[in-house]
Amino acid sequence: MSLCLCVQSECFSIDGVSDRGDFDRTRRAMERLGFGRTEMEHLWTVLSAVLNLGNVQILPDPSKPVGATAITREQPVHVGIPRSLHCTLSSCR
Repeated sequence: MSLCLCVQSECFSIDGVSDRGDFDRTRRAMERLGFGRTEMEHLWTVLSAVLNLGNVQILPDPSKPVGATAITREQPVHVGIPRSLHCTLSSCR
């Protein structure tokens, strides 16, 4: 499953920019700021869940009162977000 927030620009690489290098610099900066391995893992977990939320599509629900909404793309909610947070769907509710 692709992440809408990451692919919507259709720019997958930039000449002269190393994603790996940028990630390594970010990780080293976090270490200098006192982030431990567990804290970084928690941060990446939350980031992954947020990116999966970008795949959720919420639209007005015409079968309900005004202002009600429905999730139309449920896969991120049922699969991506719980997987990102290392939990089951029922425990995320």
